[in-house]
Amino acid sequence: MPNFDGGHYFLSVLAPVKNGVSPEGGSSNRSYVQLLRDTLARIPTAQQTKFGAKHKKNSPFSRNNRTHFVRFAVLDDVTYNSRNPTDAILDQKSRLKPQHVDSLNCPYLMFAADFDAATADEAELDSYLDELWQTLEPELRSIFQHCLGFENVSSSGSFIYYIKQCQLETTMPFNDYWRGAPPLQDFPVFSRLKWLLVAGAAAPWVIDFFSSSIDWETACKVAASVAAVIISVIPAAVIAYLAVMREGKKPFPTAPDSDLKSVLKALYLQRQFTKFAIQNQGVDDAALQSNFGKFLAKHRPGDLDKPTQKPGVVETG
Repeated sequence: MPNFDGGHYFLSVLAPVKNGVSPEGGSSNRSYVQLLRDTLARIPTAQQTKFGAKHKKNSPFSRNNRTHFVRFAVLDDVTYNSRNPTDAILDQKSRLKPQHVDSLNCPYLMFAADFDAATADEAELDSYLDELWQTLEPELRSIFQHCLGFENVSSSGSFIYYIKQCQLETTMPFNDYWRGAPPLQDFPVFSRLKWLLVAGAAAPWVIDFFSSSIDWETACKVAASVAAVIISVIPAAVIAYLAVMREGKKPFPTAPDSDLKSVLKALYLQRQFTKFAIQNQGVDDAALQSNFGKFLAKHRPGDLDKPTQKPGVVETG
């Protein structure tokens, strides 16, 4: 399932934005899409700089412990990729005659999220959206209120239904947490089919050998040979194709320690160990061993809950 890969669910949503002027715009006659852009611009991204940390503004999605990445964007229209290319010599139709141009009938709000999920079951998506509604309802309302049909959302259940109505299949998920080659299982279908392919390829010679003592017409021999190839080789190729397609639909295995808690702990330890390495340059073996023991006791690498890096925060110190 393309929406799920490597222990992560990749949610892609396109929600239609209302056309026209919003009554919330007052005398300024502001459209829904203008108000939506203003709302998105005012939502804190994260504490990514010293300025952001100083003012203690953080992304509301940092309150959810499963979200790795989130992106909002407003799509006004599709990109025009020029005319459909044709051969100028073979196609003598007038280039002045306009072709059909795809266009959206309204702007769309794109909502994309990458979050931890154990399986591709719908229950994983439901639980994530329920958690978002429980922790981010005010922010979600301020954003999606400008979208068509969101006026019917009044609870977690209706929010889940609304998002699913606007969901698109994610056809190209991106997950880069594997640090090495994943332990992919062998694909035995080719080793099993190779003997069927060999038998099909050798069938014409086998038939010719056994029929050499029989007074058959040449056409019958050729027909028998072709039939043998069709009966063995073509089914083998079809089976191999179906097997490849079936295996290709299986999600990539989950990388070790790729959930959000583990990633945050790894970032925290990386920063702290860099400081430790700098501070212990040139110390003798006994002091290094003692200091490292204190480092382990203080930072507790096996404890994912604390101490660790906070979600939505890029530590600068």
